Amino acid sequence: MFGRRSIRNKLAIALWGAAIMAFAAAGLALALFEDLTLERRVGQIMEPYAQLVSVGTEAAVAFEDPGRAQEILNTLRTNPQISLAEIILRDGRLLARYGSRSRATALPVSLKPDGVYLNHDNAELMQSLQDGAHLRLVMSLNELNRQTRNVLWVFTAGVLVLLVAITLGLRAALQKTIISPISTLVETVEQVRTRADYSRRVPASGVDEVARLGQSFNAMMGVIQEREDDLRRLTLFQRTILDNAAYGIISTTTEGIVSSFNRAAERMLGYTADEVVGKLTPVCWHDQEEIARRALQLSEELGETVAPGFEVFAVRLRHNLPEENEWSYIRKDGTRAPMFLSVTALREDSGRITGLLGLIYDLTERKRAE
Repeated sequence: MFGRRSIRNKLAIALWGAAIMAFAAAGLALALFEDLTLERRVGQIMEPYAQLVSVGTEAAVAFEDPGRAQEILNTLRTNPQISLAEIILRDGRLLARYGSRSRATALPVSLKPDGVYLNHDNAELMQSLQDGAHLRLVMSLNELNRQTRNVLWVFTAGVLVLLVAITLGLRAALQKTIISPISTLVETVEQVRTRADYSRRVPASGVDEVARLGQSFNAMMGVIQEREDDLRRLTLFQRTILDNAAYGIISTTTEGIVSSFNRAAERMLGYTADEVVGKLTPVCWHDQEEIARRALQLSEELGETVAPGFEVFAVRLRHNLPEENEWSYIRKDGTRAPMFLSVTALREDSGRITGLLGLIYDLTERKRAE
């Protein structure tokens, strides 16, 4: 199916396919970047709060004052993303807590090393305090995920608009520089083929490959037109000679079918060219008894059997011998006339015979004078 499409459609499919793959790759790259940098971004949010709590609870931890510690933790209400904050003493006792346990992950059995820990819905930060105490902060990732989704949507829309603009721009540029010139060239070639109009040319400005293709086509058409004009002049010249020659001139194929019949031959034999060209053989206006006698004579001369028929005019030429003889021609109206026939082989450069050419001279006046 793809191979049958026009170059315009193929190019459009290629451009849009490339745009879609670029869009998917960009989206995947952004999603991967967001995922890989999530821990760093969570740390940037939680670490300032952890540092604030660490400084504010130094005395509360030192004197194990839960009230003061609770006051410090309550200041975290300004950030609704923090769902749980706990200060755990060296011996594992809970000094203060902010938030509901139902909204947070359960208290770990053993304290984790300092750092940020991520799961599907929450992020947990563990930080050491003085005297061996630990601070545990739990933040919901819902807001951060929402922001990430918004960024992805904005990025997706921007990339999509950019890719569509680039694709349409490239398509317009390629349409102008490649598709249109090639389409014009194809249409011109089709017109040359169907109308044999070798004067057709295509616009070909520039130095790129498409322009050079058009220039080469125009040059080729110029050469073909020149040869066509020469051939037309030569054909006209040959036709003039054939039509005005005093001799009858008849050409045939190797099978004997008449391929040309000049005006002198029409006058001599009474047939028109339309009646014989492509339809009859010279045997039709020859005496069959003469042909049979000539066949026997040639069989004895050449040492091979020559069948009566058109072969009597061609066999000597195949042996590179001349073929000239006097014949009694039978005109279309049935009257007879003595004719002198000289047959020449039409050959290719390789020597292969492609047809025969006969020159006929009417001997009636000569015979009458004799």
